[in-house]
Amino acid sequence: MSLNKEGYSVFGNSVICFSRKDKRKIGKMKGKVSVISTVCPDYPSDGYQYTFDGQLGVGVSLTTQLHLRSVPKMLDIFKQMDIDPFWIILVADLPELTKDQKEFYIRVAGSKEEYLKRCEQSVLEIRKNVNDRTVVKTFSSFYGGLGIPYLDVQEKTVLNILEKTKVDTKFRDRFMN
Repeated sequence: MSLNKEGYSVFGNSVICFSRKDKRKIGKMKGKVSVISTVCPDYPSDGYQYTFDGQLGVGVSLTTQLHLRSVPKMLDIFKQMDIDPFWIILVADLPELTKDQKEFYIRVAGSKEEYLKRCEQSVLEIRKNVNDRTVVKTFSSFYGGLGIPYLDVQEKTVLNILEKTKVDTKFRDRFMN
């Protein structure tokens, strides 16, 4: 267990790091625990980092690949600790679909509908890489299934944050840095 400069240590033999406080919390967990991986859509990349130059793909994104390599190791460690992990992978299809991001999703997919379709196709590709117990969905299908209007909540949150930066200088300074 090595400690890095930021006060985080490697969890077991995985590449996942937790703070001491989080490790104490994990040590107290028992029974069923949901582990949620939020991953990017299959943005254009050079194989090592996102370039955002080109079309949105329909495969397994770079962030998803990282989760697929590291999270199963953590889940195995959890099982050894009498924790029954339930893995949910959510492809972030909605954050980009705010009105302010229209130019982006048009550029990478042609339309909002095509953007969402490609994210759904990525879900199908990701499912090929996990066991049947792992849930893989887009944000929109996951939160929509729970009756949560995620995109509306996100847009309201953005407006609230921007409004607060106008009236609260301490908040603005902390937010902008």
